[in-house]
Amino acid sequence: MYGIRCRPIIFVLCYVVQAVLVEAGDPPGHLQPIGSHMPPMHIEERNDFPNPIEFYDNYVAPGKPVLFKGAAKQFPSYNNWKNDSYLSEVYGSMYMAAETAKKEDRNNPIREMNFTTFLSLYEEEDIYMVQYLTPPQPITKEMFVPKSLLCPGFLELLNMALLWFSSGGTKSVLHNDSFENINCLFDGTKELIMIDRKHKELVPIDNMEKGYSSVDVERVDMYKYPTLSKLPWYIANMDTGDCLYIPMKWYHHVNSSL
Repeated sequence: MYGIRCRPIIFVLCYVVQAVLVEAGDPPGHLQPIGSHMPPMHIEERNDFPNPIEFYDNYVAPGKPVLFKGAAKQFPSYNNWKNDSYLSEVYGSMYMAAETAKKEDRNNPIREMNFTTFLSLYEEEDIYMVQYLTPPQPITKEMFVPKSLLCPGFLELLNMALLWFSSGGTKSVLHNDSFENINCLFDGTKELIMIDRKHKELVPIDNMEKGYSSVDVERVDMYKYPTLSKLPWYIANMDTGDCLYIPMKWYHHVNSSL
């Protein structure tokens, strides 16, 4: 039976040339974007969501990321949530929080506004949305749960999703999450740099409470953060309609396309 192996997974939906002077002898990747220090490894890709037992045994239990190509295109809300006019008309009064810089800084203030206002601003201003979606918000009725999560009793535990919405060009901090994560991209492209949680001793997480690093992801100071030069890493390139499983406590940095 599926039920005995289920564990809570927060389902996350995403609607989502620099000149440097590097001296000879500097560590690889110094003052360059994170991930420049060595070639990446690639994660598994597949074209379908597995059943719950296969998903748990092959990915959740071993903590193995996997990219589901085109999987979000089966969601009933897929076309609706790509349509700004639809979102404004149906959910325009919903209040949400907007980050005030596309390069994430968790010390920046948050702007609160309704969805219609956000939709009128996000293509021109340096903002993006990160919004928890919970019942009884009407928009939650359009959320679709992949079959990998449809175990007996699980839906009672799955009561929240997170909506990210931007015009592209966002950059997250290097961080990890204390939950299992399925990230689905409704529009645009994303590149994720991912680090296995088994290397936690090498990851410079200096905000332990919130699980993120203050390293500048665009210009990594390898003298200040020398352990980063030793870290093997994975790359995941998401296209429109893809979903990505990010195991709990895996470190990741996210770039979205312009």
